[in-house]
Amino acid sequence: MLIGPTVSVEELEKAMENKQTANKKTEDVIIGELENLYVKLGTLDKYIFEDGQRVLNEKHFKTKTLYEEKEKELEEIQNSIRFINKKLDEIQELENMKEIEFDKAKERVTLTLNDCILLGVETD
Repeated sequence: MLIGPTVSVEELEKAMENKQTANKKTEDVIIGELENLYVKLGTLDKYIFEDGQRVLNEKHFKTKTLYEEKEKELEEIQNSIRFINKKLDEIQELENMKEIEFDKAKERVTLTLNDCILLGVETD
């Protein structure tokens, strides 16, 4: 495990919110692309006849492959959105706890490099 930067919870929260905004925009774009590909798949025959033989339509195959790739990409983005939402909720719970004093600007967290990627924190 590679150790990354130490940041304040406030900085982390801001980075996660920015990542979340970017993820939601990307999600909207991918959903639009999937809708277009779905319509295109509906217009393409799965098989065509060439020289009297029934063969797989290359356009249908390529479109279906692209559709499946976009579905996987969408799933990854949605997983990222859920993960970041969970982390933002954890910060909110800490703020709401009456038993502890929690100052986001003062509390610091050391992240792994993987955390930086997942949570949208950029290192210098």
